[in-house]
Amino acid sequence: MPPESSNTPVRSRLQLKAETHERVIAKARALFLKHGFDGVTIRDIAEAAHVSSGTVSSQYGSKSALFSAVLRDAYDKSATLALQADEPGQAVARRLSSMFAALYDFHFDGLDIMRAAILAGWQSAPETRTINRDALRLIRTTISNVLEDGVRSGELMSAIDSRLAAETLMDLYVMSYQRAILNDEDASATKARFNRVIILIVGGLRALPTTNAER
Repeated sequence: MPPESSNTPVRSRLQLKAETHERVIAKARALFLKHGFDGVTIRDIAEAAHVSSGTVSSQYGSKSALFSAVLRDAYDKSATLALQADEPGQAVARRLSSMFAALYDFHFDGLDIMRAAILAGWQSAPETRTINRDALRLIRTTISNVLEDGVRSGELMSAIDSRLAAETLMDLYVMSYQRAILNDEDASATKARFNRVIILIVGGLRALPTTNAER
């Protein structure tokens, strides 16, 4: 019988670590959804995931960092859904509306965790807020790509700053959850309001006058 590959133990350790990560993230998300950020401890999450508190602490460092990992996982999944909802070839406003609708459908199922995310964003350390912003980068890039498609097709003006426009849309999107939480809005009302925001912004990108340099 040939000797076992020296890579097997490494693969096993990596696989075990990945499986543990997925289990911890899933249990942490469920607990944060049920009890909120302040109502959950590292020990609670460790017990639910059947690992030691030391394992969770060594892998994530703090509850805030673990919460950021939960958010990053959620943002990654929602970014995939947004990409799947995109409708290339359609008007920019329609494409953005479809993508943001997918984001709302995903995150409204866990509105309590968005509430916790907003509170954590206000209260957490600067490095944790940076992680949260970085986790949104893929979604911002996707939106920017849609806007750039609009420029190439001639629907939007060539002088637009697609990155700034995408950042503005994402900032307004995140703020819409604050409004939904404070006003007890449901998903349909929030989506309808944000669709009007999209129409307003895209309309402005079409209507901006040309500069003297472009005339």
